[in-house]
Amino acid sequence: MHIANPKRCARLIIKNDFFTVEKYTYWNNGKLVLAENRNGEFVFSRVENFSEVVISLSEIFSMSSIKTSDVAVHSAGG
Repeated sequence: MHIANPKRCARLIIKNDFFTVEKYTYWNNGKLVLAENRNGEFVFSRVENFSEVVISLSEIFSMSSIKTSDVAVHSAGG
């Protein structure tokens, strides 16, 4: 898997008192790589669709349209 010099990338970090979820995506030449921090080690995989990611995030945020937690967005740079 090639993640050097991506055309686009994104980072998602979710923290609370009990756990941290950390995911990164790298897109280059029509291919998407997902990097996930699992217990301090990064696991890389190719992503065809995000259904598994959405399902795992729904366990944290739920799929409800009712707001259940605060969300803070931090951006790097200007």
